[in-house]
Amino acid sequence: MSLLRNGSVRFLIAAGVLTIICLLILPACAGSEADYEAGSFPAVAMSPKESYRDASMADELSAPAPEGAAVNTAPPLEKERARIYSASLSLEVTRVETVRNSLGERALELGGRIEGISSEGIVVLVPAEYFFPYLDEAEALGVLIDRNVSALDVSEALAETETRLKIAREARQRLYDLLEESREGEERLAILREIRRLSEKIETMELQLATMKERIAFSRVSCQLVTKMGSRYDSRGLIPFRWMRNLDPFGVSLGSLEGAAIDPGGSFAVFRDPPSGNAFYAESADGAVLRMASTANEPEGDAAFWQEAMLNYLAPLYSRVEVLELPLNDGNEKTLKGVICSVSGEPGYRYEVVAVPEKGGLMIVEGVFPGTSGSDLIDSFHEALKERF
Repeated sequence: MSLLRNGSVRFLIAAGVLTIICLLILPACAGSEADYEAGSFPAVAMSPKESYRDASMADELSAPAPEGAAVNTAPPLEKERARIYSASLSLEVTRVETVRNSLGERALELGGRIEGISSEGIVVLVPAEYFFPYLDEAEALGVLIDRNVSALDVSEALAETETRLKIAREARQRLYDLLEESREGEERLAILREIRRLSEKIETMELQLATMKERIAFSRVSCQLVTKMGSRYDSRGLIPFRWMRNLDPFGVSLGSLEGAAIDPGGSFAVFRDPPSGNAFYAESADGAVLRMASTANEPEGDAAFWQEAMLNYLAPLYSRVEVLELPLNDGNEKTLKGVICSVSGEPGYRYEVVAVPEKGGLMIVEGVFPGTSGSDLIDSFHEALKERF
């Protein structure tokens, strides 16, 4: 009995130390002053009108370009900083199909891949070292209507996540060592519970780290193509509400958030979104994107008013727009109201927009899900909305 008691005491001491490590050291790596959450990163804002061809910038990209690649005249991707670049382009072209095929083929030649194709454009991922040259080549294929380039600096967050992951793995290995030495049933059960808890944290951090590294390595470029300034752009220009006019499944719609954000869970890595740096942005490993921002509730309307407005004004922009209703779980009859916009193409996208009047303002929450996304990601998004509102 004394041996068992001594063993239990040793286990409790060791487990207590490990628990303190997990509770104090792991969150501490996130840094309260920087206001990090697990997988949250600060943004580097880049104005849509800011030229990325500034001749005063330092050396060009050092990576050799594939045959025929444009000479890079853009600022280099800093070797000491890890950044995630993305861009949204709108081009007026002579033939949409021809230009769309050229953009897709060029992305493949550079070692990238096609993420989505529609009748109005294409979304590609290109290796980060060819991001700016690819933009140069894309813009040369038509007349530039609009361009939005953004960058997220994730250097500190990348290092912190790796450190936290390393600490968690070491702590789990120590628990495995204790498990091998333990012979008492209750003690082994307690160790197994702690191992399971740590394993769940490790899986979440591994997913967030993989998402970060994937987005650092490949930059997303969304190209919308039109044959003339007609239909789609005329319809967008007729929208009387600025925030609704700026809605874009593949670009930043709004850049500022006043109030608490949603918590999408461990399937999403949470970023700080440009241009202002305080809007909510999260992305999953398979390319699903969540955004949340706020704006003035002008004219002052309730959820039903804004839902009806979206149904009316967004219909010409998408292949299909339908009602989204999310009943809350608080026992009352309040329902979150929004729309589901279908973006045609392969694989196609599901674009959800929810407008929630709150404290004199208007919360706008967006979810963009590739056709290949599982329903679990959409369900996580909906549950996060219900918990937040």
